[in-house]
Amino acid sequence: KFKIFLGDSEFDSYDNFGLLKHLEFEKVFIPLNSRNQSNNKIGDLEYDIGGTPLCPLTKEPFKSEGSCKGKNRSLRFKFTCPKSRRDKQGKCYNTCENPCTDKKSGRMTYVYPDKDFRLYPGVQRNSSEWDETYSIRAGIERSIASFKCNPCIERPRTINTTTMRSDLYLTAISKLINVILAYAINNPEYIRSINRLLKIAA
Repeated sequence: KFKIFLGDSEFDSYDNFGLLKHLEFEKVFIPLNSRNQSNNKIGDLEYDIGGTPLCPLTKEPFKSEGSCKGKNRSLRFKFTCPKSRRDKQGKCYNTCENPCTDKKSGRMTYVYPDKDFRLYPGVQRNSSEWDETYSIRAGIERSIASFKCNPCIERPRTINTTTMRSDLYLTAISKLINVILAYAINNPEYIRSINRLLKIAA
C-alpha cells in the first residue's frame, strides 16, 4: 500500500488533501499554490507557500525550531519570532522593536499537523526531506516526457487502442534496452541518450 504521494501545485486543495488523508497517505508532497494564499491562515497568523508562519507585522517568516513530541502529546512543529535570538546558554530572547507579545522570549507558535493536513502533510515543506523526496518527481516527469517524444505516442495516427497500447509497450521496451546497454558498458549517464549509444556502436 502506498504511503507517499507526489504531485504538483495543481493538486493543492483541501478536498484533495482530505481524500489523500482518507486513503491513509502518511506523507504528501504537494507544493502550496500561490493562488490559494487566502487559505493559508491559522488564527491571526498567515502562512507562506512553504507552510511557515509569517510575522503579522513585517510578514517575515518565523524560524523553524523543528518538531517536538512530548509524552502523550501529538506531534507538533515549533516556530519562533524571526527577531528572536539565543544566548550562550541557549535561552531565547526577543530583539523586535515592535513586539506583538509581552514574553521576553518573543512570540512562539506550535502547529499540529493533525489539525491541518494541507499545511502540514506529514513533512515540512522547507525541510531537507522535502527537497530530496520531491526531486524524484522531476526524474519521473523526464521519463514520462521521453516516452512522449516517440512520434507514435506524441502524434498517433490511429485510434485503435490495441495498436496504441502496442506502441506504448514497444517504446517502453526500447527505453529499457537503453538502460541495459548503458549499464553493460558502465556508462549509466547514457540511459536517456540513444544517440550516444549509437556513436559508441559505430
